[in-house]
Amino acid sequence: MKYPEILLFIPQKQPFVMVDELLNADGPDTQTVFTVSAENVFIVNGRFTEGGLMENMAQTAAAGLGYHNSIKNGAISKGFIGSVKNFEVFDLPRIAEKLITDVRIVEKVLNATIISGVVRSNGNLVAQCEMNVYIDQ
Repeated sequence: MKYPEILLFIPQKQPFVMVDELLNADGPDTQTVFTVSAENVFIVNGRFTEGGLMENMAQTAAAGLGYHNSIKNGAISKGFIGSVKNFEVFDLPRIAEKLITDVRIVEKVLNATIISGVVRSNGNLVAQCEMNVYIDQ
């Protein structure tokens, strides 16, 4: 399925967008792609930092939730990262690397969503974590 422009589904605006395209938003699973650019605010010494990887996973979750909300009522909700657990970084991506990020909703309770996220580049695991994301409703 070809999804509409991802900026329709997330509250973030440039230069703070860490997702390029929505690849999948099927039920609890969301997948995005992101190509690291030299102009990105999370680039340090030619590498995409840990904070960028965390934000990429959070924005992937936001894109999936935003897509489903757009189908229901058209509203895009703002949210924030409440906590992060078991955050592991195996490599810091370089400029021009393409990241594929998979997020799965583990549980939703009121306005809190618990997700697990995985970032890969060229099939290799780059980072993973569990995250609590709070959505304004």
